[in-house]
Amino acid sequence: ALCDLGRARHATGDYRAAAELYEEALAIHQKLGDGHGEANDLHELGRIRLLTGEIQEAAWLHERAVAAFRSLGDRLGEARALCDLGRARHSSGDSPAAVEMTLRVLALYRTMGDRRGEAAALHDLAYVLDDMGDREGAGDFYQEALSIYEDLNSVQGVANTLRGLGRVRHAVGDHRAAAELHQRSLDTCRKAGSRHGEADSLLGLGRARDALGDSGDAVALYRQALALYQEIGSRVGETGALLALGALTERTADPRSALLLHQQALALAHDTHSPLNEARALEGAARCALALGDSAAALAGLEDALALYRRLGSPAAEDTAARLSALRTAPAPATGGRPPQWSTSTPTRPAP
Repeated sequence: ALCDLGRARHATGDYRAAAELYEEALAIHQKLGDGHGEANDLHELGRIRLLTGEIQEAAWLHERAVAAFRSLGDRLGEARALCDLGRARHSSGDSPAAVEMTLRVLALYRTMGDRRGEAAALHDLAYVLDDMGDREGAGDFYQEALSIYEDLNSVQGVANTLRGLGRVRHAVGDHRAAAELHQRSLDTCRKAGSRHGEADSLLGLGRARDALGDSGDAVALYRQALALYQEIGSRVGETGALLALGALTERTADPRSALLLHQQALALAHDTHSPLNEARALEGAARCALALGDSAAALAGLEDALALYRRLGSPAAEDTAARLSALRTAPAPATGGRPPQWSTSTPTRPAP
């Protein structure tokens, strides 16, 4: 019952409550000597830690889960835990290790004849390759996953993979194709009644429209996604929508309005114990502060963001450190002059 309640809290974005429930379940399973229950709890708790940006602890928990499932001879559990361990390695910046682990998972699923698991591993492998810049490889694996999901009539799997293909097309500059793929994902999610998938698709479609120069449509899509995330109680999704809306507002409206959006995202990230999104919001707020001429606030925000990125082992730390160094060495703008401008792109990693 504690585990099921933890999954419900997980689904609504209440990650702190979910972690507490899984920890309570873990203590009980350990007291009972229930090895399988303990392995499942370690796995679920690791998934939560990864979502809240506690990457090193997530990896440690998944390593324990892999070992526990392996000792029990549970190959399916081992494959699931290995898959999430690969995600943790990727989040910490060790993408080659993530690729190696996901290939092992893929082999396990294929040996067991688990086609749904195979499709999930292909999806994860594509995601990592996309982040590594191998768009062609990512596209091929997404297509293979899509074919399996279509054979299995997995509506959610199809929708998730369409979004992945949309991200690939967006990354290579084919924003029109990206928009079409995100629209297909959106239509599929609406037909299936997947409201969280619908919100994710709206967000992806908004990014494509933004890249095509249709900022008005992008704002509307971001706001639809934001409202839906709020309605279903996905505070992590809500944070991502606010960050995207804030970045667009920096370019198309005024930095003061954008600053308010980043501050809302920051409050949510802090409340949900999501340090990775907290760092992103701090960085966005720092950009706005700089545009408003408040270099001191920009420096403080970037320093706080960098500290979080480094604590989490996030690869975003390198770029943030470079921006901070540039700001520290930049000459003060002349009266009436414009402060240095940065890219308003916000780093994002949607859970596959």
